[in-house]
Amino acid sequence: MSSFYYTYKGVYLITYNSLASVSGGFIVTVAVFLFFKDFINSDRVMNLRRSLPFWISVGLLLYYLDAIPGTLMMNAFSKLEKKDIIFIKNIAPFLALVMYCVFIFGALWSQKKE
Repeated sequence: MSSFYYTYKGVYLITYNSLASVSGGFIVTVAVFLFFKDFINSDRVMNLRRSLPFWISVGLLLYYLDAIPGTLMMNAFSKLEKKDIIFIKNIAPFLALVMYCVFIFGALWSQKKE
């Protein structure tokens, strides 16, 4: 939908389509919060550390809550100094690393011990 908007405005390949990224991140964040609400109200909360979906949700939440503001600033990069742009662009790989570390930690922690 946002691609049609950017095409209509005539800036499809000129500006970054942050609307699609932010709306997708917002939908994932809402879904994670709904999962947490369901998770807290269930009996599975007693086995919190052994639940892989819990750890995946934590990783996604950490990534998207921090990545959405950076995505919103993408079109304002032309007004920022170079050192600020480099700092903001280095946040995304760090967030991805944290998210994947949480995934790996959750996968290793939730394995059944024999």
